[in-house]
Amino acid sequence: MKISKYLIYFLPAALVSGPLLSEIIIIFVSINFLYVSFKNNLFKYYQNTFTKFFFLFYFVINISSLFSPDRLYSLQTSIPYCRFYFFIIAFSYFIKNEKYFLKNLYYILLVVLSVVAMSGFLEFLFNINFSINPAFIKEPHRLSGFFGSELIIGSYLSRLLPLLLILAIVLKKDNSFFSSLIIFFFFVIFLSGERTSLFFGLITLISYIFYSYRPLFHKFILLAIVILIAFYFVSTNYNIRNRIILETKDQIYNDNKIFFFSPEHTSHYKAAVKMFIDKPLLGHGPKTFRINCQKPMYYENIHSCATHPHNFLLQLLAEVGIFGFFIVFLFFYFLIFYLKKINKKFYSMSFYYLPLIIFTFPFLPNGNFFNNWLSMVSYLSISLSIYLLFIKNEKNKNSARI
Repeated sequence: MKISKYLIYFLPAALVSGPLLSEIIIIFVSINFLYVSFKNNLFKYYQNTFTKFFFLFYFVINISSLFSPDRLYSLQTSIPYCRFYFFIIAFSYFIKNEKYFLKNLYYILLVVLSVVAMSGFLEFLFNINFSINPAFIKEPHRLSGFFGSELIIGSYLSRLLPLLLILAIVLKKDNSFFSSLIIFFFFVIFLSGERTSLFFGLITLISYIFYSYRPLFHKFILLAIVILIAFYFVSTNYNIRNRIILETKDQIYNDNKIFFFSPEHTSHYKAAVKMFIDKPLLGHGPKTFRINCQKPMYYENIHSCATHPHNFLLQLLAEVGIFGFFIVFLFFYFLIFYLKKINKKFYSMSFYYLPLIIFTFPFLPNGNFFNNWLSMVSYLSISLSIYLLFIKNEKNKNSARI
């Protein structure tokens, strides 16, 4: 298991390189822990409510794939999806059995995020191209950092930042230096031009400021500093102002019509709704939007088709139907209402929900729910939350210690 532990430490850096190394790490850790579970009888780690929810969802997405017209294509996504579950359980195993696991992960994640954020900031200041692809041409209003043409530096930072904050709170590393770094990370997200990531970064920052155990006056000072710096960048930099404000306004209100985020997004959403109406129970199969949007019955206009509908809620409804969507909804109902009843520390633990909310937030454009890279960065981020909300606190698990 030592190799798996070190591979998890390496995962934040591997995610910067792309999906290949990250996928190898996730698969190795999952298979290795499954093998060790049988060898050492570690099945107690599977006895929690999260296991029930995950495999109920796993069952539904595979049934959806089996009934999909594109069965083989869809099964390529649904069958190996269980690797994320075993990765989370392996993560929990290391928390309980490796004394310095979280501490080491905290420092590694802090360093990796700092390097990634600094690459974006230096690119903004000096127009440096950090991409290893010589053919890559930078966009003037977007940052890419080490990610090149992918333009996901904001997504990377905004999805891993909640994990870093929870680690800091659990390990009591929340200090003035850490607060300065968090504000720095937020502004790199802001400068990246990724508007959904900006929203996620903003709710993470606000949650951190008001969750921290600082005097109320200090919290308002921090918030005021963030607002003033953001206002300065928007008012003095045309590219930022154009991307965050003007372009957003033009996309929402275009040709005397109001759209959901943009004409293109609206077309995706209409196509997804048509797919859901056509197969409401189990959908068309995971990751099949890109195939079905080309069919005449779902065609809306030339913008209808994409690899995904850019909205998790509509993607789940279109691809795995009301059954798949209902399990995700039920999962959050359980988190909010049931855990609130059984756990007296519910409000002090509410910050732990942040990675889960960001992973499944349904009211903004977002990536592909079944995309490998996005799934890997999201499941790494929620792993500690799953442990703290389920495995550590459920019945017969109270002996777990961080």
